[in-house]
Amino acid sequence: MMLGIFAPVSAQARDGPVELRAGAALGWASTSVAGETSTNLGPLLTGQLGYALSTRTDLTLDVAVQPFKAQNPVADEAFRGVYTLAGLQVGVGTSRRVYLRPELGLVFRSWSGSQVFVPSETSPAAGLGIGSEIPVGRALGLAAEAWVRLSGAEELSTVLVGVGLALVPVGARQRAQ
Repeated sequence: MMLGIFAPVSAQARDGPVELRAGAALGWASTSVAGETSTNLGPLLTGQLGYALSTRTDLTLDVAVQPFKAQNPVADEAFRGVYTLAGLQVGVGTSRRVYLRPELGLVFRSWSGSQVFVPSETSPAAGLGIGSEIPVGRALGLAAEAWVRLSGAEELSTVLVGVGLALVPVGARQRAQ
């Protein structure tokens, strides 16, 4: 029903090529070490800077701050993280309201606990997001989004899954002519 309502409507017209989004998400973190896994749930703060290459494609820089601690399953230590990823967001369908975004970047982890080996570390990260832009007024829209981010270090691998909403100010970027 919702797709039928929104599909014929074209994406929000924006004034320039740059867009800034800010939002919040619910995150599920899975941490694996030496075959053992722990999971944690908590809030995430998100932001995105986008630059429109065309009416269908954007270059993006995403930041997700993980303020909750993700536990190491084999030691008394936990980390908080900041994910920074560059991506290529591609609008799909005739309305271009739905999009896919593959991403590559880094995760910065800050460790705490009684068995901390390193206070902080940086690891490569990769992600994939899917979302939809929904207009809610003349000057504001919402981006509903789900994504997964994978990262790893020597014996550590992490998965961060997020579902959230971001505010999209109209007038920030031109999506459609």
